[in-house]
Amino acid sequence: MLAVVLLTVAGYTAYWYSAAATVREQIARWALDRRAAGWQVEMASPDIGGYPAKIVVTIASARLAGPGAPAAWTWTLPPVHAWAKPWAPRTIHVSVPGRHAITAGGDSYAFSAGSADAVLTAGDGKVSHGDLRLGGVELVRPADDLKLSAGRMHIRFGREELATPSPDDGQANDSGR
Repeated sequence: MLAVVLLTVAGYTAYWYSAAATVREQIARWALDRRAAGWQVEMASPDIGGYPAKIVVTIASARLAGPGAPAAWTWTLPPVHAWAKPWAPRTIHVSVPGRHAITAGGDSYAFSAGSADAVLTAGDGKVSHGDLRLGGVELVRPADDLKLSAGRMHIRFGREELATPSPDDGQANDSGR
């Protein structure tokens, strides 16, 4: 019985480390593919941990820039934290709260979020759909003092079938909240 338990633990450990190595390779391939498409990708080496229940990836710093010279857009991110369960690697949880610096169309923006959490479903090397929840959001364009803020935002995207809203959606009474 002990031999079966030890073999099971050893087998799962080998599986986990193999999956973690695959994640590291996929991140590197993603960066290479973006660079081949003309993007600039700068990021800290991914820190991978979470054994045994999760594969957790932390990227301490990252900066992306779209193709072109000068770049059409840039995005400097705060630390990125992502995780998936080894037995469900297509469901990826991502958290990127904090201050983001974005430039686009010659304008600079400061975007911050107290919380920025997404659940993404991947397949065939692409994200098929996702669910993004933001809290404490603020977008500032310093050039003209534009400031937008929101307490909470929920964004769904991709090829997911969404439920059809009922006639009562949006008619809720806030007195009970």
